[in-house]
Amino acid sequence: MNDMSKNYSIRIATKEDFERLTPLYEANSARLENICAEHFVKSKHDFSLFKLILAHSRADILIAESEGECVGTVLVWQTETPSYPNRRTHMFTYITDIIIKDTENKAELFSLLLNEAKKWSCERGCEYIEADLFVGDTEISDLLLQFGFSPLMRAYSLKLENTQKTREKDYSKLSFLIDCDSKGRVNEYCSMREIESECECQEDD
Repeated sequence: MNDMSKNYSIRIATKEDFERLTPLYEANSARLENICAEHFVKSKHDFSLFKLILAHSRADILIAESEGECVGTVLVWQTETPSYPNRRTHMFTYITDIIIKDTENKAELFSLLLNEAKKWSCERGCEYIEADLFVGDTEISDLLLQFGFSPLMRAYSLKLENTQKTREKDYSKLSFLIDCDSKGRVNEYCSMREIESECECQEDD
């Protein structure tokens, strides 16, 4: 991909970028734990999940670079609305793992990543871009609002007592999901939620 500004360039990540992206992911993991420790825990960057995402035919990881350093990233995922009788069908891009390294140029970096996500989406016929965040993540929420995103839905949570603690997921068990073509891209369509659901089923076996 071409340079998007004098100081930054945007491209699609490869497996070779794992180590370079690890500091960003792990710093973001710690940031999310500070925001909502009930739902997030500081964790290591998972190579098994990273490979699954890169191999998926409907997903990519966009990274922003400056002088050889990874300074920002966003995961883009082509998906569609559920096939319910009362829902209109839309193809859209779901973005997550929005990570901007602590600099004075957060807005510029996000703008570059978002512009590339828009191009990526248009090439795949997506109608819009969607993101969801926890309420306390004002840092990313402010960026989304600054660049034209608007609230679409609200999620509500009711905590239950005496429920079983969720187990950690082992994404390394999911290699059987990967049905690749000659270029190593996944042919089978499965969403991130389906991947995680399958992981939980494997743990129960």
